[in-house]
Amino acid sequence: MDAEHRRRHEETRSIAEQQCRDREWVEKLQTRAADLHGDAGLRSGDLELASRLRLMPRCCGRCVTWKQALEKPWGVALCRRLAELARARQTEPPTDLDAAIGAIEDATWREFSETGSP
Repeated sequence: MDAEHRRRHEETRSIAEQQCRDREWVEKLQTRAADLHGDAGLRSGDLELASRLRLMPRCCGRCVTWKQALEKPWGVALCRRLAELARARQTEPPTDLDAAIGAIEDATWREFSETGSP
């Protein structure tokens, strides 16, 4: 019984440490995006919500990291749009999430490739 108690305690501690590292990662990337893009940067919570929907965003059909994406204007726009989708899902009936995410990625990429700033 003591061994099970220690195992559960260790598991809880490990999860808490991972959550702390995740929060630090999100804060660091959001701060970096704000430094690079100013007012066009992210709202609080955008990256956390967006990364829950898409762990690695896609650009031109290939996966990139959020760090790479947020260095570009299209990455910030994509993150904001995915966060809006995540917020909407909290209050609206479920939709085909994969289709919605893919449509947002495609539309964002098209928009920014037409303006010449991919």
